Amino acid sequence: MIGVAGFDRQSRFAVAHRILILDDEEQLLRMMKGLLSARRYEVDTASSTREFKRQLVEHKYSVAILDLGLSQIDRTDGLDIVSYVRKRSPTTKIIVYTGNDNPEVQRLAEQLGADLYLVKPGPIRKLGEAVDGFCGEVQDQK
Repeated sequence: MIGVAGFDRQSRFAVAHRILILDDEEQLLRMMKGLLSARRYEVDTASSTREFKRQLVEHKYSVAILDLGLSQIDRTDGLDIVSYVRKRSPTTKIIVYTGNDNPEVQRLAEQLGADLYLVKPGPIRKLGEAVDGFCGEVQDQK
């Protein structure tokens, strides 16, 4: 049930936060979507950069969660996607959630605009906590 000012009474966050996830692992996409939907976010998913870019143009997102290891599918450098999101949607918080634990890649991702870099397979709970934190920041800015 929605309470005062569009807030859900069971959550301290506005219901309107929308999250976009890019990952080529369907099972992980479903798991992340389930986790964030349970936290009352609107969640869209994409398993290709083409689909991701289309959705980013069509909707405004509070947070984008990106896997960098998509080159097998899209022949795209995952870091290009970080840069694309930052240029196309400057207020969207970017979380890189990837199996790449190379510190140089992390540094590059952060230079291109990633707000947080998490390495898989870390606890997915941390991803939910990060989204909560970023959406709290977004809400405070309104």
